[in-house]
Amino acid sequence: MYQYSIDQALLSGKPVVLEFATPGHCTNCDEQLQMFTGILDNYQSQMIFIHIDQYKNPQAYKAYQVMGDPWTYIIDKNGIVRFERPGRMLYGELDSAIKRVL
Repeated sequence: MYQYSIDQALLSGKPVVLEFATPGHCTNCDEQLQMFTGILDNYQSQMIFIHIDQYKNPQAYKAYQVMGDPWTYIIDKNGIVRFERPGRMLYGELDSAIKRVL
């Protein structure tokens, strides 16, 4: 989840999942990222997953107007945001959202 910058990911031609989460200060964020690790195995060849921590990349939080975390965006291969959701997600909810974008 740390191999690409957002700009690089958007230029890749693959869908992108952006997960805004600060696990060091947020239990829900930590749980969300653990769930992402599990779902990543199913889709990492088809899309790019990026984790963004508010203390390491506050510019991204401002650019996407994220207020609090966790917050999930799924962007299609053309760079269009197709899914946006604040708060903790369940595995099935994320899996379904990813399938709709793919």
